[in-house]
Amino acid sequence: MRFLVLILLISSTVSAGSSWSNPISGLFGSSNSWLGGLLPGLNVPTVISAIGDPFTVIVNEVTSLPSLVLGGVGSAPTLLIDGVTLTVPDLLLVSGNIKIINGGILNCTNLLTINTTGIVNIDVDLNIATKLLGNLNILQGNLVLNGVIDLVAKIEVGLGGILCLNGTHTISTCDITGSGIVQLLGNLIIDPSNLICSIETSVFQLLGGTISSVTSKTLQCNKLAILDDLINTVDGCLIVAADVVINAGVLDCINGGGLNVIGNLVASVSANVAKITGLLNVNGLIDLKVGVLILENILVQADISVDIAAKLLFNNANCTRGIFNLNGLLEIQGILNINAQLQAAISILGGEIQVLGNILVNTGIFNLKDCTTNGPLSIAQGAILQLEAVIWVATDILNAGTVIVDGLLQLPSTCNLTGLPGSSLLNKGIISAVADINVLGLLNLNGIINVTLGNLNLKGSHVISDTCQILGNVNLIES
Repeated sequence: MRFLVLILLISSTVSAGSSWSNPISGLFGSSNSWLGGLLPGLNVPTVISAIGDPFTVIVNEVTSLPSLVLGGVGSAPTLLIDGVTLTVPDLLLVSGNIKIINGGILNCTNLLTINTTGIVNIDVDLNIATKLLGNLNILQGNLVLNGVIDLVAKIEVGLGGILCLNGTHTISTCDITGSGIVQLLGNLIIDPSNLICSIETSVFQLLGGTISSVTSKTLQCNKLAILDDLINTVDGCLIVAADVVINAGVLDCINGGGLNVIGNLVASVSANVAKITGLLNVNGLIDLKVGVLILENILVQADISVDIAAKLLFNNANCTRGIFNLNGLLEIQGILNINAQLQAAISILGGEIQVLGNILVNTGIFNLKDCTTNGPLSIAQGAILQLEAVIWVATDILNAGTVIVDGLLQLPSTCNLTGLPGSSLLNKGIISAVADINVLGLLNLNGIINVTLGNLNLKGSHVISDTCQILGNVNLIES
């Protein structure tokens, strides 16, 4: 096997060096491929940019090039590396494509530069992992990586550049930086030696891709963007993002995968809904501006703002912290578990809550203020439900903990309030009903209970304290 050592000087003039003869495919090491039969030699420029139809330059011998320019105006060559290693300290890709097959390796020990006004591709085998070594700099244009590639290179994506990951790629010791854009359409496997790797470009766009790790690794990024109506998957790893924008589509976190947002998650959802599942931790704010955002089968740790034209839907969710400011609608399907830390509160302020499933207050304090709600709610022993200026429509409250009423609790329709042993009702304001209140089980009654437009029906054993004022009819029903 021959070992070719070539020196390249990048120049706009190639008359003193070797030039590809015609836009016709051929072997790199064949004299028939070069003008005048002059193979690239020492200290002469080598530029492959014949003008005309697309053609292929085949490298099938171990080759070392100090530098190489591929493509130009009117030229679209493909550099095919077939089963060998091409080592190029400096490679400038202006147009055309690079294809690597049969286990070939492209080793840019110094810099692979992409400077194009269009789209260029690096294609490799689908069944053989290929390493992309060295440094990659995308000045401008769109570089698409296809096939199975182990990203060992350090990659810089410039302001006018886009790196599109469209195959199955492993990112290990590689860091991707710059002010451009990275797009994921394929599969990205996180396998860093130091547990954390990063995509620190201006935007990391998920366009129907999958991010996975078998060893619970972490991928750090700046702004994460989920813009299209596609399904994206985070499998067994954690994404740590400075900020997140979601306009459509699904982020499905499975097998312990999750999303940790250092700043804010902003959702401006288009015609279709957007959905997040799994683990979601937002240190700043979930800011839902418009449209429908579904949080499904999910652990949520975040403060949330829902604007007037928006709807947040919990479908089997577990909340451990957060203050929810509602100007729009909160809909609850399945079970919403409130698991605040002891003596800590999860609060919903304002807006409308539609409960199509059930709310379970398991630990801590669940605070509702200035809102309208409905549907069943259960309070576990030791937990607290605190109500202030709440309108509760057609509901069942199963209480084994403490219900605290501050201000006014309005019950526009029949309400079943069931007290379990050890539960209590601390009414520091007014419970006002325009229909019946059915008090079941065992409960201490206090404060002002206004049932002048309905009835207070007592079934079971109840204690009416000397501070309790009942306005309206009281009916005692045998157990």
